[in-house]
Amino acid sequence: MYTPSIMLVSLTVTQAKEAEFSRFYQHEFLPAVLDAVPEFSSVRRYEAIGDLAKAFNRRRTLSLYEIASRDGSESAFTGFARPRLAEMVSRFGQWKETDFSDFTRVLFHPVYEHRRRPADGHLGNRPLIVISHEIKADLLGGFQKWMHEKYLPRLMADVPTLVACRQYESSGVTPARHVVILECQDQQSLPGTLNDMSAHFRCDENEALNKWEDVAVDFRDAVAFKQTFRWPD
Repeated sequence: MYTPSIMLVSLTVTQAKEAEFSRFYQHEFLPAVLDAVPEFSSVRRYEAIGDLAKAFNRRRTLSLYEIASRDGSESAFTGFARPRLAEMVSRFGQWKETDFSDFTRVLFHPVYEHRRRPADGHLGNRPLIVISHEIKADLLGGFQKWMHEKYLPRLMADVPTLVACRQYESSGVTPARHVVILECQDQQSLPGTLNDMSAHFRCDENEALNKWEDVAVDFRDAVAFKQTFRWPD
């Protein structure tokens, strides 16, 4: 089964312009991009919620584009330069220049997928828990082996309200970033899911993760997101 590569676009908009930007971005920009760049099969937009968002003292938005085919990643990533998108990209650039902070746009390829899959397919309308790491190159192999063989399978077993788990590695950026995307059953179960992830019966796994992060990880970020838009609808 094909696991698509993805492109993640993260940004924060000034509060005063957030509603105006969202109308442009969701109802003009994103549909125009998918029309002009068929290498993208879908896009979903999310906003940060809950305790993980508060921990960083800000709310972020995340757009997740899925790539339609194995060989379409690079052409999708560069598709914003296509002439038919010139006006939209120019308008987006004006917003970016005056009203954005923390803007990133990164292509990611899948490196791990847990066997549990949602009955209605990945993503749906579910909230996500997104955990990002930058890992020291000399320790990457050992960290990834532990994550794939122990930590992530045990996490999925211990927290049944997590319905899917995938990990991705960034392409074309240094240092490389590794992103775990956990899909939660629904927004109502998200608080309990977060509690179960840090429950007392998981202390050994979480202490082991902390030890790995102390020696192997240069950067860590964890945010819960709710879905606010999807296209095609």
